[in-house]
Amino acid sequence: HFGSTDSAPITIGKATSSVVATGDSFTYDGTLHTGGSAVVSGAGVIDPNAAVLSYSGDQINAGAYTVIATFAGDANHFGSTDSAPITIDRAAISHTIGDAAHVYGSTVNLEAALGATFLTGVNGETLAIAYDSAGNTVLADVGTYGITGVVSAGTGLESNYDVTLTLGTLTVGQATLTGNATTQDALNMA
Repeated sequence: HFGSTDSAPITIGKATSSVVATGDSFTYDGTLHTGGSAVVSGAGVIDPNAAVLSYSGDQINAGAYTVIATFAGDANHFGSTDSAPITIDRAAISHTIGDAAHVYGSTVNLEAALGATFLTGVNGETLAIAYDSAGNTVLADVGTYGITGVVSAGTGLESNYDVTLTLGTLTVGQATLTGNATTQDALNMA
């Protein structure tokens, strides 16, 4: 027998790849957060850092967002994708409401006396605050009353903050009686 040869094509198909995305967690600080990571794996030689990260949402304000890791594939591997959560938590801040006073028979403009906004400590942002006190009426008895506050958006969003308020004190003082004895007698008779 004489020798002979033949050939036939051999096709090696692409292997699958796998991407595992890992999220991240931050506290609100007014800046863009692009955290998270990804690892690519597959048969043979593959670059474990070949995934490209993209994000959903604004990634600045407190809330939940998504990091999406995409591997486009290479000569030997099909592409794949995965996603993971990114969380931006509210920044914890404290604010102490100041003290104010008025005399019996009058009221006080609490926003003017205490300020209508306060600094958050983040990027110069402020939050607005509206005050209330049971003692801020013309008929409130002489004494001390708590001052409470309700926080809302200022230059910053209240949804980015977990605000702890410390109550202020409103002091209602005695009114000074003016007039003479005749006036007082007329008041007593009325």
